Amino acid sequence: MFDKLMLFIYYFINPLRSRTADDDNRVLSRYDIIRIHGEGFQDDEINNTTDDNNIENNIRLNSFSLRELYAEYLVVRDRNIGLSEWASRAGLISRELNLEFSVLGLVMVDDFMNNSIPMDEFMIQISVQDLFFMIGRITQLHTQHYLFMQLLYRGRRITEMERICEINSDDARNSRIDWKMVTVMILSFYGLTGDTFSFILEMLENKIIVR
Repeated sequence: MFDKLMLFIYYFINPLRSRTADDDNRVLSRYDIIRIHGEGFQDDEINNTTDDNNIENNIRLNSFSLRELYAEYLVVRDRNIGLSEWASRAGLISRELNLEFSVLGLVMVDDFMNNSIPMDEFMIQISVQDLFFMIGRITQLHTQHYLFMQLLYRGRRITEMERICEINSDDARNSRIDWKMVTVMILSFYGLTGDTFSFILEMLENKIIVR
């Protein structure tokens, strides 16, 4: 009962949650993708304006694949050319999926981590049961990018704790199951299905591995 009361205070009463809006606004944009690859990609090469004809010509419903988009990213990354065009296409696809552009960057781009997003211990430790009852409220208070960052923080903490033997292999396995259930719930809430769902889940699982 006490735990439920604390949850209620934390997300429905506590005025300090207003701090999250400021933190959430500090998300990476398509310009950050260009910057992390060096001077070879200039910010002014990106055209942020797209009209309906461009969208229709570049994206057909159900005709795009995030796996294909990722394969394109690997090509332009290795060739060090064409990233601005890739970023524009990724922006259109993110709109089609109702995903923030920075989430696609977080999922696909190497080392696309925004350290200005703080760790939220409540989100990192939230149980599947509590998330089930509170996911609507949580997604109203936080941006997608903020929540995906917490998923990565949580997953990497589990991996690191196992690596330094703070938890045994059984506890680590159970913690990873909980992490996956929380991740699946969030992806499902955002309406992601099919291969899009599977691809994002796979990429997040890869990113929580501490190398």
